[in-house]
Amino acid sequence: MRWFASAVLLASLAACGSHVDPELAPLAHAPIVVGEEGVALGDLVLGRTTLGEVHDRFGAERVSGVVADQMGIELEYVDGELALLFLYEANPREDEEVDAWRSAPRDLTAFLLGNDFRRGMLLASVSVVADGTRESTFHQGALACGVKLLDPLLESVARMGVLPSRERPPMLAGMSPNLPREKACFPDLGLVLYGEGEPDPETPSRVTRITLFLPQEP
Repeated sequence: MRWFASAVLLASLAACGSHVDPELAPLAHAPIVVGEEGVALGDLVLGRTTLGEVHDRFGAERVSGVVADQMGIELEYVDGELALLFLYEANPREDEEVDAWRSAPRDLTAFLLGNDFRRGMLLASVSVVADGTRESTFHQGALACGVKLLDPLLESVARMGVLPSRERPPMLAGMSPNLPREKACFPDLGLVLYGEGEPDPETPSRVTRITLFLPQEP
């Protein structure tokens, strides 16, 4: 059956563009899991998958040091269509630690070699982002209810089966001032659905970003 697995891999690469690293291809159709079963994109499990594991598996296309409520390290892949956020449990306070965090975007491999204990930083948030069309979009997977990128936003919110909340989510992967203002947050599920930044007034707004995070402990 090896030929079949190779065919599936090649099909996945063709669907999302030849620029995709073969190591990332299995994530193109990975299911999105939220709720009581945990929060995950395929085998990337929030609160369990570590920075070291992701670096060893995928390398690093683009690395950023991010800070808001907490400090973290964000990895982006596929021209920003996949973002993974790893947060410090406690913000570094020593100058040496802060300098190391600042150096991570320049050379993540060196950062992890010099700060081996930071390999254990846990995945806190994941974002998958739509490209212009469904065919060119990297992530083709869906939530259990069938919602996927570029589905109509209002219809997708209804299919979730629970009402969205105005509660502010925690620090998220892919945060930016340019995020669409139209969104639906489901804090108990660990999910945010974003609409279009500039929706066409003649057509329903579509889901352009799906972001996962760890629900807060009750």
